[in-house]
Amino acid sequence: MNFKSVAFCLCLIFFLYQYSFAQIRPSFSGFVNTDPGSESNTENAYIFDPAAISGNGTDWPGVGSSKLYKNNFGGLSNSEFIDYALNLMRDTSSIHAMVLVYTNNSQQTINYIVAKQSLNTAYHKPSTSTGQQVYVLSEYLASASANIGIAYTTYSFVVN
Repeated sequence: MNFKSVAFCLCLIFFLYQYSFAQIRPSFSGFVNTDPGSESNTENAYIFDPAAISGNGTDWPGVGSSKLYKNNFGGLSNSEFIDYALNLMRDTSSIHAMVLVYTNNSQQTINYIVAKQSLNTAYHKPSTSTGQQVYVLSEYLASASANIGIAYTTYSFVVN
């Protein structure tokens, strides 16, 4: 056996070893996990706190009201209730933002969430007594930032 044959055999063995390792341990090979049930699908929302939107209410789908009352969703935690509303907002083109209204400034107990169809009247509300927060998705972030004029916080939610 000459040098070229040995080199070729070694390269072939190395390639086969790498290929078989990639089949056994795809996380080390650069392959992406394509199993849809293995990881949660998340998206970002943006919170302006304290902030509000005057007027411009619109109905939540299937509710017939612009308000979702937390006490009607007693089994959900605050974050689950927020995620539920964000998914409704995400799936409803007429809802551009939502305003969380708490029972007080401690922001421990959500009273209700209001659907809003426009950010034209959004504003910074430092004098709130109900801990109001405005939530928007990425397509309305620039408009919310321009109108409210304060820094936002990123909130990651599970997309249903």
